[in-house]
Amino acid sequence: MGAEWNYPLKLEGKLCIYNVPLAVFAYGIFAVDCILPDTRRSYEMSIGWFIVPYTHVISPLPYRFCAMDDYTADIHADGGDWSEAECLGDHAIVKVVADSTTLDTIENGVGFVRIPIELLDDNLVALSQADRTALRDKAIELGYTQSEMTQVLGVNLSGVSLREYFRFLLTRRLAPRWDADAGEIKVDGEELQCMTIEKLEARI
Repeated sequence: MGAEWNYPLKLEGKLCIYNVPLAVFAYGIFAVDCILPDTRRSYEMSIGWFIVPYTHVISPLPYRFCAMDDYTADIHADGGDWSEAECLGDHAIVKVVADSTTLDTIENGVGFVRIPIELLDDNLVALSQADRTALRDKAIELGYTQSEMTQVLGVNLSGVSLREYFRFLLTRRLAPRWDADAGEIKVDGEELQCMTIEKLEARI
């Protein structure tokens, strides 16, 4: 599954169906919404929460997709699934339901950050101070300011849940655009609304 605002690329097995308005092709950019098929899941499945970058493809037609899609085959082999909600910084919050071994493999993805908590309402105090600092640093790297983080989440994240942290990250995102002069996709357009963490949680 993918962020609803993107123009869809529906993945049904290995069949890719592009459903993009002609005006978007003329503009030179579209994003990918991965709508994944329903699958039967094992009772032994684990939940993984990740912050994941988007991959940019320039040729033959510019588009971007959540890098979690690199692991779709592995996740589906487990009978699992995944879903994304885009945030700032050309990244997404991703929920994955898969075997724990698969989640450990995904954790090594380039630029992937895994939060070692399964339940959204668990408090981040369960993490080490180093892990909480890394989550603060990641948010700042994505484009949120330290002052707004402190105002909403406190100084060291020890008093907030994973849900509250993700809810903060999903306060805004920016639209992508094609920069013809630079020959690249830039994510610095108008401010857009994010999918809520509640909707993301419910999708799989």
